[in-house]
Amino acid sequence: MPINPAFHRFPSEAALVGRLLAAFGELELSVCANASKATGLGDAALAALYRIRATRSRLEAADGLMRPAYLGYGLEACYADAFGKVMFCQTIRNQFAHCNWARPSSALMQMHILSFSVQLNTY
Repeated sequence: MPINPAFHRFPSEAALVGRLLAAFGELELSVCANASKATGLGDAALAALYRIRATRSRLEAADGLMRPAYLGYGLEACYADAFGKVMFCQTIRNQFAHCNWARPSSALMQMHILSFSVQLNTY
């Protein structure tokens, strides 16, 4: 028996969810790498950021480190837009990572147990 029967029944959707979850880690690493370059601290900044366990806290710390550099170059609006989109991606990632999956006959259903909300996705 598969660990997640819903994903076994809907392999295309399972592949999309898997790619979404895996890709966010690369986006997070890119943000932290940008912070290390913007501060000139290199690997020390990366090491410090990855001591922070929670993703949101790590991203907020990276923001605190690199925002002044972007502001110094007059890129406030561009930076704020880009960082806001990263945080939105994290929200979407969390919706998929922190839920359970059901398998009615015709669709893959994402169930958010903590919020008691249910969303039906019929791809």
